[in-house]
Amino acid sequence: MQNLSTLKKRQICELRLKKKDGKPLYVQLESNIILSECEEPDQYHIIVIDITERMQAEDALKYSKLQFEAVLNNLDSSIYITDMESNEILFMNQQMKDEFGKDFTGKICWRFIHNNQDGPCEFCTNDKLVDDNGKSTGPYIWEIYNQKLNRWYELHDQAIPWTNGKLVRMEIAFDITERKQVEMALIESEDKFRSLIESTYDWIWEVNEKGVYTYSSPQIEKILGYRPEEIIGKTPFDFMLHENQEQTKLSF
Repeated sequence: MQNLSTLKKRQICELRLKKKDGKPLYVQLESNIILSECEEPDQYHIIVIDITERMQAEDALKYSKLQFEAVLNNLDSSIYITDMESNEILFMNQQMKDEFGKDFTGKICWRFIHNNQDGPCEFCTNDKLVDDNGKSTGPYIWEIYNQKLNRWYELHDQAIPWTNGKLVRMEIAFDITERKQVEMALIESEDKFRSLIESTYDWIWEVNEKGVYTYSSPQIEKILGYRPEEIIGKTPFDFMLHENQEQTKLSF
């Protein structure tokens, strides 16, 4: 008598066959052993299931996934995709692997992409990517400074369907470090310029192309008695006597 503990009563396997017309046929074979009264194998039942459509769909899905990855790997921006529930990184494109010097696929995003994280990032945008009905809300655009890379990025986040039909988070990161450095340098120079203006004894102002005040140094309060914010939106004519207004208009 055979040892029943080692006897597999049910086995399943998949085969690729060739039909008479030469086309492929994928089948799943399920074999079942029917034991006799003495617990010896008595009959073998084999069920053949046509799984051609399923296999073709899986092949098409694998091919489309390869095409998708090929496109993303040739872009000059960092791209990664994560499971929105587990935060597992499902895909990193080549640009991002090169920037970090490692492939974090299969890792938890918040543990490897940002510094000093002991849990999901407070700034994670997952809740902004899906509505109450579980539908994608479209791209969410924001900026962040990555301390690990010492770079500024403009991020485009969006929930997209993955190969299993589940929505996942795709983030496209554009390096804007040079732009941010220029912006910060302009802000710093403007602050220094303002400090210089406000330390002088003269009244200095700015007007736009319509002659409307857009800035006034604090000295106006000593000269005219107005606070700087009180003249924003007004014109020089608002502070002239009527006869001076007419004379000034004629001179232009």
